[in-house]
Amino acid sequence: MKDLLAELKELHACREAIDWVATQESPQAAWESCERGDWMLWLLGKRINKTGSQQHRRLVRIACKCARLALPCVPDDDLQPLRAIELTERWAAGGAVSQETLRDVAEAVADAACAAAYAANATNAAYAAWAVADAACAAYAADAAINAANAAWAAANATNAAYAADAAINAAYAAGAHDSNTLDVKGAIRRCANIVREEVPVLADW
Repeated sequence: MKDLLAELKELHACREAIDWVATQESPQAAWESCERGDWMLWLLGKRINKTGSQQHRRLVRIACKCARLALPCVPDDDLQPLRAIELTERWAAGGAVSQETLRDVAEAVADAACAAAYAANATNAAYAAWAVADAACAAYAADAAINAANAAWAAANATNAAYAADAAINAAYAAGAHDSNTLDVKGAIRRCANIVREEVPVLADW
């Protein structure tokens, strides 16, 4: 456990995460009981050493699965988020998708998210679009993923680790509100955690 705690501190993990991990018996016990899918994706992303590697693509695939939780919040006539996820998943599977295409997808969906955020009663749709944009940005993983109008958002999410974590967070806000009349974000984040564990059951294998 000391090694994991030292790693989290070196990576500048949030204090809440570090304090929680310190209460666990082992790294694997923490992995198996963690209910924060965003924390888990963040850690996986931080352990990636090479952009475009198989490990990186695997992370993006997991982020896309989390982002898919938000799709029920997307208006039926808006096919852009689903197409963006499918394109990003194609890249994650090793398909011939250029970084420029991923950038364009991220920009388009992020712009749609910003527009939805300002529309009446469209908050869920905005979170859904941001979740999809984050998944695409986890693949592109560069400041230039978002255009100048969204520069502040891009600066706050400048690594694939942050993008992957935010895909889970935004999907949770969208799905949590969609599933009931109350905002069950914690429940949706737990769903993301289970998705991560299905793909990476043993932390030491990553």
